[in-house]
Amino acid sequence: MFLVCFIPCFPISSPCLSIHLSIHPSVHHLPLQQRMVAAEQEMQRGRVKLRSTRQELQRLAATVAKSERMATGLVADLRMVQPGVPDVLALRASAAAKAAALRTERKALERNVYRIARLDP
Repeated sequence: MFLVCFIPCFPISSPCLSIHLSIHPSVHHLPLQQRMVAAEQEMQRGRVKLRSTRQELQRLAATVAKSERMATGLVADLRMVQPGVPDVLALRASAAAKAAALRTERKALERNVYRIARLDP
């Protein structure tokens, strides 16, 4: 465990700060075996958090994909509406823009899911 201390080199009003890194005394006195066990437990907790984050992102990506499909379906339905109906073009353009934004968000979420999946053995 590391503690970071900010010690000013000049009066407090000066922007110049010196950073000192020191090892917490309680960690220094632990035997190596106990520190190794603690590190392994921390690594396991990190993996569990990583898996839960990946699952949450997958659920969110599925929800966004469903919304994207609905927006795309709405655009397709609006293409079948008679051209004489007022504001159809504006509504269709708005729905197409929303579908494109949802597609971008879904792809970004999927990239993050794949990135996390590569980290998790």
